[in-house]
Amino acid sequence: LRSNTMSFAACARETFGRARTAVSKLCMADWNRALDEEAWAALRDAKVPFQAAKVGEPPRHVLITLLRDEAGGAEASAIDARCSHRGGPLELGDLEDIEGASCVRCPWHGRLFCLRSGREAFAAGGAGIARLSASASQRVHDVEIRKDGVYVRLSLDLASCPSDEHAYGAEARSAPGGVAKGPPRSTLEVLLEAEARLERRDAAGSGGAPTSSSVGAAQADDTAKKDFVSDEFLF
Repeated sequence: LRSNTMSFAACARETFGRARTAVSKLCMADWNRALDEEAWAALRDAKVPFQAAKVGEPPRHVLITLLRDEAGGAEASAIDARCSHRGGPLELGDLEDIEGASCVRCPWHGRLFCLRSGREAFAAGGAGIARLSASASQRVHDVEIRKDGVYVRLSLDLASCPSDEHAYGAEARSAPGGVAKGPPRSTLEVLLEAEARLERRDAAGSGGAPTSSSVGAAQADDTAKKDFVSDEFLF
């Protein structure tokens, strides 16, 4: 009887061990090492503000940042590294602290994104943030710091996010969940559309006091003009 009991206990331990290994592998399956020890050390020692990595298959461009607070604490963040506006490389942008919020400014057209939430930050007339977008413009991913580097687990649970269109680079159109629709428009095309809308508004007349929608449209058209001018100097 004792022999049978010991045999049962050994079998149970073996079965439990296999199950634990299987669960561990399953939990680790979605995690990818985004930064090795050397790249992580450069980020940890503040030699660089960001590190860009390609994660998953097809590779998705992810921006990894170490966010530090006044108390000396730090935590890693990971968001899509390609700007949701035109696909600009955020790793080449500037790290800015605005009202205590760590943000990255796109080097192409100056779009500003919160590194914790992925929301776009709209600057006030002077300094500071006037408001944040209602939802994330840059997809935010899970990130962990381990002994051998930094690991990222892509968070693709949302139906869509503006940064999805550019997150896979050239592979965007064949990527899972990709939302790119047709070839990307140039800023010249966007500018011409803005000019056409302006002509239609002028032809229709003001028709009274401006509404919130008309003000928003005018601001969008003004942004289109600025983007085009920026591209003329950049490219």
